[in-house]
Amino acid sequence: KLGLKYQTTLLIMLIIFQFEDSEEDFDSRFDTDDELSYRRDSVYSCVSLPYFHSFLYMKGGLINTWKRRWCVLKDETFLWFRSKQEALKQGWLHKKGGGSSTLSRRNWKKR
Repeated sequence: KLGLKYQTTLLIMLIIFQFEDSEEDFDSRFDTDDELSYRRDSVYSCVSLPYFHSFLYMKGGLINTWKRRWCVLKDETFLWFRSKQEALKQGWLHKKGGGSSTLSRRNWKKR
């Protein structure tokens, strides 16, 4: 069983690792600019353009199983959705204090 701090560190490492390819992967899944624009608007309605967006696997829920979630990293907030088309956030983490720092658990506030 992995601790929350370790899981968070792994998640951030995945974000950094996948950052370069995320925009290209996202754009290549749609046939038209209209379809792409609609899907982006529904997911990003609560934030401006993200630094990073991609599918990640997150562990949680009553059974504590791994679930595929659409994740967005913008400014000091990490958001996750059930799918790309989902307009409402399923959850988010907000980094307290601003600036860059280590991945210490006390610097993040779960909502």
